[in-house]
Amino acid sequence: MVQENLIRRLVFWNRFWLVLLISVVLGWGSRRFVANIHEDTDRLQGHISAEGLKLFTASGDPLVITHVVADEDSWAALPKPIPQADSGGPLITLEEMKKWQWHDRFNQPIAFPEKSTSFAALYYRTRRTEVR
Repeated sequence: MVQENLIRRLVFWNRFWLVLLISVVLGWGSRRFVANIHEDTDRLQGHISAEGLKLFTASGDPLVITHVVADEDSWAALPKPIPQADSGGPLITLEEMKKWQWHDRFNQPIAFPEKSTSFAALYYRTRRTEVR
């Protein structure tokens, strides 16, 4: 009789801790999953074509674009930051990009990287900057 009660208590607490552990792991995993989805929709994306660099984002949060990076090894600071108020975003022509002062990863001046296949933009979100 006493052993049966001890076994029942042991089974109860083992189940309790197992359910608690599974709940914590599932809660943490779902939080990370949702955070990754939110991060992807917030990210500024770009598409290069013959016309130039088209920048857009899935969210409509306002942001300010300050730099353009080509193939992660050269960059240029925009002469004047570009505000983006909606998800559509600006189109930066190739002629305009060729006028900028480009630098390599060692901050040495270089010519416009003609053969670059991917461009990205550095930016900051105005709403989040205000809050912090």
